Amino acid sequence: MAKRRRKSDHKKIHKHERKAKVKDRSEREHEDLDEPKHDFHDSRSHRRSRRNDILVVIVAIVFILAVIGVYIFYDQYLEPESEEESNDYEPNIIPNPNPNNNNGGDNTDYKIPDFETSNPQNPAVILEVRGYGSIVLELYQNKVPKTVQNFLDYIRMGFYNDLIFHRVIDDFMIQGGGYDTDLNEQQAVNPEIALEIDPSLRHVDGALAMARKGYGSADDPEGKNTATCQFYICDGPQSFLDDNYAVFGQVVGGMELVRNIASVETHSEKEFDDVPVNDVIINQIYEYFG
Repeated sequence: MAKRRRKSDHKKIHKHERKAKVKDRSEREHEDLDEPKHDFHDSRSHRRSRRNDILVVIVAIVFILAVIGVYIFYDQYLEPESEEESNDYEPNIIPNPNPNNNNGGDNTDYKIPDFETSNPQNPAVILEVRGYGSIVLELYQNKVPKTVQNFLDYIRMGFYNDLIFHRVIDDFMIQGGGYDTDLNEQQAVNPEIALEIDPSLRHVDGALAMARKGYGSADDPEGKNTATCQFYICDGPQSFLDDNYAVFGQVVGGMELVRNIASVETHSEKEFDDVPVNDVIINQIYEYFG
């Protein structure tokens, strides 16, 4: 009996162990099944987070590109024209720094007289005459642009500084821009320019015009196209010169200086007549910018 009970107990023990083993295996299998499920959930969350990060970056890039595109479009197509750009006429003016420009009367020798131009778009230049003062000239760039540009080119390179009015005749004109105080000719830098005539510009009192090498007669038709750097200012109207010489400017301030210069004592010197006994020297000419 005892042996049989032990065998029965032994079977019960083995049976219990088998159940325990089955239970342990079932739990392990359950744990093994649960663990992959946990990893899969974390992986999906991680991928979703990465997708969100990438989406944020893409949205940021698109926004930046959109802002840049709007700015470029506005700058190119929608920005209103400035006042200067909307004008039909734009003078070709290059700033020319000058200590006497708009000096407000600090330099009494070259105080700028009051003046007013006929067209605010036309450049104005200040002609300083040593010992006399300043003459203001309006340049008709809106009517004879090539002649005015030629004159401005010489001004901007300082060509006229220390040259003289070498020929002056009372009640006629004062001429300068070609000789120094020893009557040595200053060679022109720019090529000769063709005669540029505007029928509205006449040789009135104070007219500024280009001198030239030739007269332009029937024997010398090309003489009309030989202007370079020399200019003259009319002392009184000289209508007989109309259409033969290019008027390109007008005295708008300091006309009394032109009268004073035209009336100085003159003599003949070297091959020249009507040369002032005392040099009338151009201190400088510069652009006025108000």
